[in-house]
Parts: sequence; structure tokens; C-alpha cells
Amino acid sequence: MSHILVADPDWEPEPPLVKAEVDFEHIAFQFKIWDRNAHTTRMSEWLLLHRPGLYFSYRLHEQLQVQGDPALKLSKQLSWQVREVEVSGRSSWHTTQVDHGHSQSFNRYLFDLDLLEKDFADMPDDPHVLYYLGATNFAALEALLGRGEHSVTPQMTSWIEKGIKYLELRLKDHHVKNPALPQEQTWAAMRWLAYAYQNFQVDFDKAQHWYTKCVDFDPERPDCPVFLSKLYRQHNLVRQAWGIISEAVKVPLQERRFSNNFYIHQCSLPLETSLTLIELLQSEKALVEPESLPIFLFGWKLLRSAQTACNSPSIGFLLESEESVTAAEAAYRAMAPASGSAGTSTLDVRLCATSFHCAVARTALSLSRNNSA
Repeated sequence: MSHILVADPDWEPEPPLVKAEVDFEHIAFQFKIWDRNAHTTRMSEWLLLHRPGLYFSYRLHEQLQVQGDPALKLSKQLSWQVREVEVSGRSSWHTTQVDHGHSQSFNRYLFDLDLLEKDFADMPDDPHVLYYLGATNFAALEALLGRGEHSVTPQMTSWIEKGIKYLELRLKDHHVKNPALPQEQTWAAMRWLAYAYQNFQVDFDKAQHWYTKCVDFDPERPDCPVFLSKLYRQHNLVRQAWGIISEAVKVPLQERRFSNNFYIHQCSLPLETSLTLIELLQSEKALVEPESLPIFLFGWKLLRSAQTACNSPSIGFLLESEESVTAAEAAYRAMAPASGSAGTSTLDVRLCATSFHCAVARTALSLSRNNSA
């Protein structure tokens, strides 16, 4: 045996898996996993050169421990991809347990929390354990209640307090400033903590604090700017929302190893930008002049993109309701005659606030003419 592949029973490979990409010069080989939630991907290194001393650590979200070797390179990225799927008749340990259900069911999260608490008793300051304890408490709440804000019950209070406690321990300075720890997991802890303060404790100041730290920690990720913009809009701070989301929408998607949320970039980001812009145009009437045509078309184009590419019967808009999106479309349509009063022939570079808006506006103008036809 030359190599070992560790696989979950719910993985379906995406052919081709080219064996020629695997070599004897690297210890571990990365491949992409499309997560069951249909929103994210992650990279795994569970394909390894067969060597003595390999072992798993942790009871849950196990990590395969690999000893270094000066003669070998540590990791190589492959083109291999697998998808997490529910397959009828496929046997795993979880399918034999009463009420475990699928990997995102509420009862399964309760089982996971029990294992994580055992790891915490053994390793009370382990950053891996702290992150997953915090995130899993909130994931269990979402599985039970759905996303967004909810009225807090005594049962919920326990999970909320535990989730916040563990994530704040994970974000202590000695963990955040440790370069040896996974930086993307540190970022994810900030995102989860801000989300908890926004939706479970409805604490604007703390939610803003952690979203801002999250944006500053990794400004090229769109997730926290989207959530922070929505937080500002919820508190009628449209100018602040526009300031953060108008910068985020300029950043191209970058592939991430951990919690790579392509749905946020492709769907939630354009939608949040469009919703913020229409509120800004409504609140500041001076902007609704012929000169605002490019930015107006920019917002309408982004709304159209979200409506056509991001909505589905199974997923919906994720962070927004169908009603809010429909209301935004009506608002754009109602404002269209005023914004276009100068005539589309006046659209040129001189009317654009920035070269970025010009490029998008010219595309939007072309699309709007095609849609009208």
C-alpha cells in the first residue's frame, strides 16, 4: 500500500480522480469537498502517503496528524473533488443510531455537542475544540429554528451563552495572534460571534464590533461585509451600509480552503448591494437625478442577477425574504422614470462617479435595453 485515502460514507467522487496527480514527494494531498449545505466548499488533506505513526486527534471534526519529514514536501493540491450527499441504503455508524438523521439535523448536533464537551474537559484551551463548540451551539439553534432573529426562550439561552463563551475563549489574544493556528478558522469564529450578537442577543454594539474585526481581519472575504451591511440597514444606517458593501462588491471571488462560501459571493453580496442602494436612493432624493443613472442601473442589474441566479425553491435567498426582494424590485421600477428622465443617450463616462460604476453601468444599460425589447 503506497497511499491512504480516508473517506466519509456520504462522499460521492466527481470523476475523473486522476491517480497520476499523486506522487511520492509529498506527505499529504489536498482535495475539494462540496459541502452538504450547497453553499460552501472546503479542502481536505485526508489523502496521505502511507507512513508509520499516522493517527486521528479529537473525538469530533477529527484531524489526521502527520509527522513532518525533512526529505518530503508537506502538501500538494489535487484536482480531485467529492460531494457530500444523502444516499439511500448507504450504511454508516450514524445510520444505525436512533434519531441521528442527516449531518445537519438538530439531534445530530446534540450528539456532536456531547462529544465536543468531552474534548473540552480534556483540552479546555484547545482552539480547535473552542471553535467547534461555539459554532455547533449556534448551528444547533439554526437547525431547530431557522436563520435570522428569534425570540429567546430559557432553553435557547443556555445554547446562546455557551456558544458565545466558547467563541470568545477562541478569540483570546494568544489564539488570534498565534500564526501557527488556522487563520480562516479565527476569521470564522469572529463571523459566528458577530452573527450570534446580531440574531440571538440583538446587541447592535457587540455585533458591529465583531463584524468590523472580521472585516479588518480578512477584508477580501465578502461574508462579514454582507452581514454588517444588513445590520446597518436594520438600524436605518444606510450610509454606513453603503460604505461597507460598495467596497466589498468590487472584490473578486477568491478560493478559500475553509468555509469557502461561493453562495455569499454570487448571491447574497449582489443582493445586499442592490437592497442597500435602493434604500440610499430613496432616502437621499438628491441622488435621483440624471447623473445617478449609472449607479441606479448598477443596483437594478445586481437585483436581477440575484433573482435569476440565486433564488430556488430549496434555498430561497438565504439571508432575505421573498417579500423584501419583491419590494425592492417594485421600488426600482417606480424610480426608473425619474432616473432615466435625461434619456439613455446621455449615458457616458462623464456621468459616472467611478470607472468601476461606468463599466458595470454600460453592461446594465445593454441588459436593460434587451429586457425592454
